[in-house]
Amino acid sequence: MVMPQTLENGIKQICLTILPHRLLYWLWHHRRKARPRTGDDNAEDIRTIPIQDGARLEIYWNTNPLGPGPAASLYVLDEEILRLDCFGGKTGHMHVNPVQANLALPWTTTPRYMFPEDTLEAHIERSLFELTTNTAAALQTNMLGRIRKYQIEQARLTEAAVQMKTHMHELLAKYG
Repeated sequence: MVMPQTLENGIKQICLTILPHRLLYWLWHHRRKARPRTGDDNAEDIRTIPIQDGARLEIYWNTNPLGPGPAASLYVLDEEILRLDCFGGKTGHMHVNPVQANLALPWTTTPRYMFPEDTLEAHIERSLFELTTNTAAALQTNMLGRIRKYQIEQARLTEAAVQMKTHMHELLAKYG
């Protein structure tokens, strides 16, 4: 049975008020973990780049309501740590620890950090910067201890970021 969105959000708000934070996050995490971004209907032409044991980068063409464009999700120990959406204009953005960031919000809302208004190509460049520069901060701010303790090799991350950029340009040429 599918619960109406308003009822589901009401239950979530009650749980936020009465449940201990650690228990609530554990329950929320298990609900959301089974739904990786690349499993959505709006992700296609997915390419996976292994970075090291426990870390991978998935690059794909994203056709969500904000606009089509190349996107990437960084997974560490099967947790989405960063999501980069390159749509150009005013709609390009990124998400940091999207599962945990969504905890205190309605089910359908995930906070976005907007890219400066620019071309889609500029957003791809920005994604390269965000991935190589802010992954460590995303790991450190994750609510799961095993993620905070994870050490990503910067050289391998940088190599994967360059491959991401190349594949995003290929996707843009194919779909854009």
